[in-house]
Amino acid sequence: MRYFSIKDLTGLGTRLLVSRGVPTKNARRAAESAVLNEAAGVNTHGITQFFYFDENVGTAIKPEAEPYLVSEKAAVALVDGNHALAQLAVDLASGIAVKKVLKYGVSSVCVRNISWVAGIGVKLIPLVEKGFFAEFWAGSCFKYVAPFGGMEARLGTNPIGFGFPVPGRPPVIVDISTSAIARGKIPLLRKAGIKTPEKIFLNSRGMPVNDPSKLGAKGTLLPMGGEHYGYKGFGLSLWVEALALMSGNRYAPERVTGESFTITLTDPRAFGEMKSYEKEMKEFARLLREGKKRPGAKEIRLPGERTWAALKESRKNGVPLSEETVTRLEEMASRNGIKPLGK
Repeated sequence: MRYFSIKDLTGLGTRLLVSRGVPTKNARRAAESAVLNEAAGVNTHGITQFFYFDENVGTAIKPEAEPYLVSEKAAVALVDGNHALAQLAVDLASGIAVKKVLKYGVSSVCVRNISWVAGIGVKLIPLVEKGFFAEFWAGSCFKYVAPFGGMEARLGTNPIGFGFPVPGRPPVIVDISTSAIARGKIPLLRKAGIKTPEKIFLNSRGMPVNDPSKLGAKGTLLPMGGEHYGYKGFGLSLWVEALALMSGNRYAPERVTGESFTITLTDPRAFGEMKSYEKEMKEFARLLREGKKRPGAKEIRLPGERTWAALKESRKNGVPLSEETVTRLEEMASRNGIKPLGK
């Protein structure tokens, strides 16, 4: 492993995007978001975004495009991503949602026609730090998941995220796919020759397997819950797809852009019970963490604690990258005629 500062990694991503015609301010925001995911330990959705930008900005992703507000009414709004960088739509939608939640106590903003939104947990952090309950429902355009009982890919991994404040502790941040695992983990498992503890894949004959190398050309991923309880993930995934269709997005697999998401915010202060919430949540979190641990467990962590620990470590000692990733970044820089990492 080699370690690089968040500043240096963000600089590389910014230079890449600027070289493709993206305005500097927009390039920096997209790069910052990608690096923050890597710094938080989400390496399937972090620096790998740079390679996605390298492949698609200037073709499927419009370099100078900006998302725009389509319509709004009371506590809701609709934004079109305009096939621009996804982080720009996240910023616009978040800003609108915050203004509306402060006025109405709740808000919901749907966004359509964006590029890969990538990791969503870190996108919730600034919203939850403002004291809001935050939800993020992201519809994937690439369909890789079979519906429960089926064997053909009809659903995206459709990740969902939510967060809420915990008095005296970092907020809870949850970022999970509605599939058994994130799609980005599959090539990592294949490369390492690792089988999963449970049969969460279907091979081309529709048979459950735990070896990702056995998927074949038409293999699929099961919904969260796997072969026996996948109806749970299937139901959550359907909700994400329905939100996308409600926003005017099209159901069309195999697209580079055309993803969607919905941000919903709730202001707990609007209910007038903050003293009670803070007291009870603080005690609830203590009881959860101090409960008896099952054999082999070192600790009981609240969701997001590992994220906060990784961010703290990355800010102090740098973001760890494998030698293979560093080599790919150097090749990317050379191919685009930009100053390489650490130079």
